[in-house]
Amino acid sequence: MGSFWQSVARVIAVLLVCLVVVGGMTIAKAQTPNFYLTIDDVSGYVGELVEIPVFMQTLADSLDGFQISLALSRPDLVYFEVDTVVVGQETMYVCQFDTVGTLASGWEHVEARSTLGQGLDLRLSGISDVGSGTTPGIPSYSSGILMKFYARILPDILDTLTDRTVNLNVHVSTSYFSNELGELIEPVEITSGSVTVLAGVRGDANCDGVLNPIDVVLLVNYVYKGWDVLCSVEQCDINCDSSTNPIDVVFLVNYVYKNWPLPPC
Repeated sequence: MGSFWQSVARVIAVLLVCLVVVGGMTIAKAQTPNFYLTIDDVSGYVGELVEIPVFMQTLADSLDGFQISLALSRPDLVYFEVDTVVVGQETMYVCQFDTVGTLASGWEHVEARSTLGQGLDLRLSGISDVGSGTTPGIPSYSSGILMKFYARILPDILDTLTDRTVNLNVHVSTSYFSNELGELIEPVEITSGSVTVLAGVRGDANCDGVLNPIDVVLLVNYVYKGWDVLCSVEQCDINCDSSTNPIDVVFLVNYVYKNWPLPPC
């Protein structure tokens, strides 16, 4: 009889081990994300306002609301420009963003704020419909640019600096995404982005660190006469379309003689 119960005990022990192993495998099994978010990697020259797209893809759920919290790893190289706005008793530190041509275009509420007001952090948020019942969200199985935001590269960065990459770190614990019922979309896969500071000044045809009429003359001679006079052809691609052409001449002339801003890349 003793041997019988010993055999039973061994069988039970084996079953328990199997249950633990199988249970562990079930817990460890990764779930397929229902939502993907990616902050783009971009680059720009010193002093530039760079445009940073936010890419997204929905699967099983629609997207009708979001909050994305970001922080800069190198405030000595890049910052978010802040404009202080007072509404009633509330002081808001708003930052520049754009939804034109994006998936959030037409949403009833979209904003970008710096929580601390120092331009070191950014909180993007949006709600497709705040009560009118007429503005749809982004349907399931959609992909594209959710919105764009902007960061300013400092103007006094030395060309001798070797580490020129700023991480745009997304705080997963304070970033949320919801569907039309107000339910959180889970699981979510988030990829942070970066800004790489290029050496030189965009449009600086002779690489002397400033933009002036001399750069206009050199760029005109390169574009219209074919003279090999630019210190960097890529640096004179002012609108960042991968070509240095008459459009870049127009932008540089407007900047030098009319004080118009250069277009963000």
